[in-house]
Amino acid sequence: MDYFSFIFSAVGITMIITVSSLFLPIRSFIDSKSSYLGELINCPMCTGFWVGLIVSFLSYDMPPFYGGAIASFFSWLFIGVAELIQLKVMSEEYVLGGGEEESDE
Repeated sequence: MDYFSFIFSAVGITMIITVSSLFLPIRSFIDSKSSYLGELINCPMCTGFWVGLIVSFLSYDMPPFYGGAIASFFSWLFIGVAELIQLKVMSEEYVLGGGEEESDE
């Protein structure tokens, strides 16, 4: 497995676990049982490290600790950029909408 595919697979798995609606019930259940584990599973850097550690261990191409560190960094980077883009779009919609939130009336 080359580094490019390692990074994108680890980041993809991390995004599915930490931000997707698919894993929302699992994250909610874990958060209700333990606030510490709930914080870890909602953190892209934390989850990214463990995902990278496991993926690099299974692929045998790099030391697991390095894989965890690389996946943690890129998970943080990609998810952070995605959140910034989302905030930018939401703020533009708010400004273009006249500063008023949409109502359900």
